[in-house]
Amino acid sequence: MIGLAYGSFGLEDPPRTSWDFLMWFIISVCAWCWTAFMLFIGMRYMDRDSRTLRYGQTTLLPFFVLHQAVILVIAYYVVQWQAGIFIKFMVIALGAFAVSLGITELIIKRVPLLRILFGMKAETHPKAQVASV
Repeated sequence: MIGLAYGSFGLEDPPRTSWDFLMWFIISVCAWCWTAFMLFIGMRYMDRDSRTLRYGQTTLLPFFVLHQAVILVIAYYVVQWQAGIFIKFMVIALGAFAVSLGITELIIKRVPLLRILFGMKAETHPKAQVASV
């Protein structure tokens, strides 16, 4: 609970007073502004071609499909540890990122059938393309 001059505001509590509704309105506007700002940054600075962006575009879909299942499997074991919440969160977040990226890189990208099933384009080899004269 956050103590304010007009009373208290709890994020978990449903809004009951006009002050609570005003606070939720301010939080919503702030969240919308941050979303618009991040979209602006993406449009401004990611509007060029680079190896990193091409890699991200090809890897995004299988990574996105896998990450929820990986998070659940890792979290099932990690939440039972006798450790602080920050340690658990970091292990789950970093572990899920590493495992999802590893599965995508080492398995899905290397098996042609899995590439198709996960919505990736067939791999093109530069040597296989015929050079036009």
